[in-house]
Amino acid sequence: MLERRRILVPAALGYGANGKGPNIPPNSRLVFDVRPVQLVKEDLVVGTGKEAQPGSRVLVGYEGRLDNGTLFDASSMHPDMKPWFQLKAGTRESPIPGWILGVPGMKVGGKRKLWIPSHLAYGATGAGRLIPPHADLSFTVELLEVE
Repeated sequence: MLERRRILVPAALGYGANGKGPNIPPNSRLVFDVRPVQLVKEDLVVGTGKEAQPGSRVLVGYEGRLDNGTLFDASSMHPDMKPWFQLKAGTRESPIPGWILGVPGMKVGGKRKLWIPSHLAYGATGAGRLIPPHADLSFTVELLEVE
């Protein structure tokens, strides 16, 4: 998961006795809830076959989950389809940007966990009923073939 952190800033290190406009009174402690804004990758199994490059066409097995762990999609849910993706933007087979950045470097036989912040997934629009707006996602991706 993309870990969220809470940062507490004492008044003396924030706006102090002056405050800041109508929203931050004098001597206020500031609280910031933050999360990483970049893609996080973890290799679960390092493959030994052909390596996926940027722009490669790849066949994968995958599971996609919301930040709360809810499964929203998996290649096993579509047994009649082969999930081929083109690892570049703007094609009919283009996946979300987090995959375009996260899959290259994998080798056939490898399995990788991707934690994808919302701006590298479906952003402010979400995707249908399953993926709400601003949703961080995680995928477990197994690389099966590279063309």
